[in-house]
Amino acid sequence: MPPILLLLSAIAAAPPVWSPAMLRDPAVWSAAPGLAAAGPAGLRLEVAAGARFAVALSRPLTLPAEAGLLRLKVRLGGGASWTFQAQGQVRGLDLARSTYHAWTPYWEVTFEGPVERVIDPRMIHLADRPEVRLRLAAVGPPGATVEVTSLDFVSQPRPAAPVIEGQKSIEVVEWMPRLPQPFAAVDWRRKALDFHDLVFDWQARGQYLPLIFMDQARTNLDGPMFGFGAYVGGNYAAQRAGQEAATCLPAVIASTLAGLDMSAGPHDYAAMCDGFFNRREGLVLDYTGSRSGETWWYEIWPTVLYAMLAEQYPGRPVLTEHFHTCADRLLAMNQALRGADGVPDYRHKAYDHRAGKPVDKDVVDEADAAFGVAWVLYAAGRKWGDERYLRGAESALAAMEKLSYVPTVELLPPFGALTAVRMRAELGLEHQPDRFVRQCFDISDAFGCGLTWDRWGGYDVCGLYGDTSKAYGYESAAWAAGLVPVARYDPGYARAIGKWLVNLSNSLRLTYPGQMPPENGTMSAWTGDPRHAIPYESLRLQYRGHSPAANSDACYYDWKATDLSLYSGAMQCFLGGLAQPTEVSGIDRIDLLATDFYRDRAWPSWLYYNPYDAARTVTLEVGPEPRDLYEATGHRFLARGVAGRAAITVPADRAVVVVVTPAGGAVTRDGRKLRVDGVVVDYQS
Repeated sequence: MPPILLLLSAIAAAPPVWSPAMLRDPAVWSAAPGLAAAGPAGLRLEVAAGARFAVALSRPLTLPAEAGLLRLKVRLGGGASWTFQAQGQVRGLDLARSTYHAWTPYWEVTFEGPVERVIDPRMIHLADRPEVRLRLAAVGPPGATVEVTSLDFVSQPRPAAPVIEGQKSIEVVEWMPRLPQPFAAVDWRRKALDFHDLVFDWQARGQYLPLIFMDQARTNLDGPMFGFGAYVGGNYAAQRAGQEAATCLPAVIASTLAGLDMSAGPHDYAAMCDGFFNRREGLVLDYTGSRSGETWWYEIWPTVLYAMLAEQYPGRPVLTEHFHTCADRLLAMNQALRGADGVPDYRHKAYDHRAGKPVDKDVVDEADAAFGVAWVLYAAGRKWGDERYLRGAESALAAMEKLSYVPTVELLPPFGALTAVRMRAELGLEHQPDRFVRQCFDISDAFGCGLTWDRWGGYDVCGLYGDTSKAYGYESAAWAAGLVPVARYDPGYARAIGKWLVNLSNSLRLTYPGQMPPENGTMSAWTGDPRHAIPYESLRLQYRGHSPAANSDACYYDWKATDLSLYSGAMQCFLGGLAQPTEVSGIDRIDLLATDFYRDRAWPSWLYYNPYDAARTVTLEVGPEPRDLYEATGHRFLARGVAGRAAITVPADRAVVVVVTPAGGAVTRDGRKLRVDGVVVDYQS
């Protein structure tokens, strides 16, 4: 065929670009299942008898390249809600083992009238002109109807990233507001202490109280072990081995970060946590009676938490001993997963350590487990100086370097990113740290989630881990724990991390009762938590007609008696060690060392981000002895010989990283590292 005919044939075969008139064209839409009809009034869907939903699916088409906003008008009848999705290879990838990449996340909502929803450019790569099919659905009882009378895609310019010398911008963070609205500062240390006082109170009385119980099963310990459930109201005390490492370990770690000694007093909670070390498996698993080979989420993450606890309590050597055993097990697994090229393949669901082989089930792999393995092995290598662990950490990161997609499933990518950043800063090893940091802010090709950037019902909901209709507090706090120390090893990320944390903190507070009107939550009637120390598990775009809405999967799926999430509260209290408000509302003092586990010796290091249009000054208590103040983003000393309260001026929309060093300390250089009295204060000088 002549070239001109080939070109004309390709043009004729190309899918059309969406236009508002297509909504009314019966030739554009097919119905499966239910009843759907397109006509002059728009598109109408009705749930048929015996059905629960009706779906209208468009013919293949493309969206306008400049589309940034979905704008439509909706009428509902008969108790209907509706959803909208774009189906197709929306990110230009063809991942045979993943299901979520083929859809933009949907909303099941009851919004009526004019509706506007942001189109996240991370979710659908319009510049690649992906072929999509629009999917509209009515959800409800038979006879429920959804009428869409207009639907269009309009342009929505995104804020451009400012060019700031020495700072690395992250696109989605630039789209977030500098000071989200409505804004309220949170004293996270107070929140962590209130949570501790309630959940560890053996004498508490009232509905569902006390929350804590004593497990006498002695599954992995010679003595009793404490526990509490994932949600308030679960009868976990009556269930053998009902507590989870994902809940109990963060509760002890967070309390320690807030300044409490969890090994002192009548109960040594730190020692009791060893009950999660499964001696049969040689691993820390989520339940005391678990076995490996189910899901890496519940097998790698508990080990990461256990390693954190072991460093917090060096006086409990059994914790360190068992962390060492875990590192050996993961190192052996990492080696067993190696392919012909010597690089391990983590594209599996889990690993059965007893059988010595990977496990594949479902259709979504959990390849991001390699990030958690890298963190554990690097921590072990730094602690024991064993090159085997360091090489293992490198090979785990190499497994992630080979992937062409974003593999995020749940919690572990930030810890892999931190490991890669540390390897570059401390050892001069290059394993794509900038790529891994940016992936933490991107949309997952494996699971469809990422960090939120949106406005829900009059509230900015930005920086949380979730999708376009739901965000989770537990994962969001884990993201902060992993990424905050990155700014210490690479202060080029200080502004991006500081701005993100302003948004994360303000959005995360909405998961707590008392932060929104009572109708925006589901548990305002429970009186057992007057300080509102226990949050809901998640925020939803809309629930029961309210937006945003705070609730949990517990009641949504009828698992437990309440929507108050102990497991979320335990992890969110990590912020009690990370962030504290200053005298300027909106400027927190961020501790870069709090969750930087298994690091070398370091001087106190603080990050401040100023979201305002003018410079602001905050004070830092440096103690009675004179100190010098080094600022890592500018690679210079701010002040020398300061004692008591030091004034720190932060320019508008900028961040500073302040390191408090001994006054008159010996300054030396080692390559790009700047040291004071032998301790690194700047890895990028």
